[in-house]
Amino acid sequence: MTLDMPIAQQLLTGMADFQSPWSGMDVSAVRKAARSYFKFNIQVASELYWRGKQNTYHLAKDFGALRFPYDNCWMEWRWPSTMIVEGKETPAPQETRLAALTEVGPDIYESKPDEVVGSLTHLLIQTPGHPIICWHVSDFLETDPSGKYLHRKWLYPRDKTPPTDVDMLGQTAGTELNVLYLALNLINCRNVKTGKAGYLSVARSGREKRNREPRLDYHTIMLPGMDHARSSRPSMLGSSDVMPLHRVRGHFKTFTADAPLLGQHVGTYWWGWQVRGSKESGVVVSDYKLGAAS
Repeated sequence: MTLDMPIAQQLLTGMADFQSPWSGMDVSAVRKAARSYFKFNIQVASELYWRGKQNTYHLAKDFGALRFPYDNCWMEWRWPSTMIVEGKETPAPQETRLAALTEVGPDIYESKPDEVVGSLTHLLIQTPGHPIICWHVSDFLETDPSGKYLHRKWLYPRDKTPPTDVDMLGQTAGTELNVLYLALNLINCRNVKTGKAGYLSVARSGREKRNREPRLDYHTIMLPGMDHARSSRPSMLGSSDVMPLHRVRGHFKTFTADAPLLGQHVGTYWWGWQVRGSKESGVVVSDYKLGAAS
């Protein structure tokens, strides 16, 4: 079983055990999503979030573009082995795996205005040796076409969740989904790339077994200057993480037409742990080369 995408792998090989599925999303639908949705491992975003020094986040203030790269995405991550809690580095309390199923498109609305993009996210959580928990709260997010946050609403099964628990459940799910939104910010950066990181095996039966077993690719986020082999290498709790702690120090910078980078580059960039160069020869941001202004 791949350590990068363990929840999806359990579903695809028929090994998944579920607890408390949410209303309207049965196990077969989750399994279908694991097979057909575009898959990302977003561990880089998890380490930036949990190993950074910022304690609270607000969607409208602290996040940039929230555009999903595909209409249907499956994203997985885990808690890193160490976290920064109230300014202090501390071991993670336990190994925790998470997955988010995201759906974007007009089918979310009965009628959707052109200036609003709606997305629906379901959260899965698992600790090793335990069933996959299907979170009862789903996150309904509205943005403009550029990805700017407009509105958020928590959807929950009214027949199962007491109204007094909604705020608590939404807050907990919202904290975990901040990793997803940080990943979207990274994916939308001009100097951040995504690339194939590995594959998942799919269990088949009957006539299909005589054919070659399919392999479903999954992708990962590669920050400027990050070693692709290291960024896609799986690691367990207690071993080294994808990114050294001293590298979790970057931030986003947005350059506009009024104040472009090097006089010509516009957009949001991940401004990493190392910046060098000059306007004449171009600037290297963590080994990602931005061309010199003409």
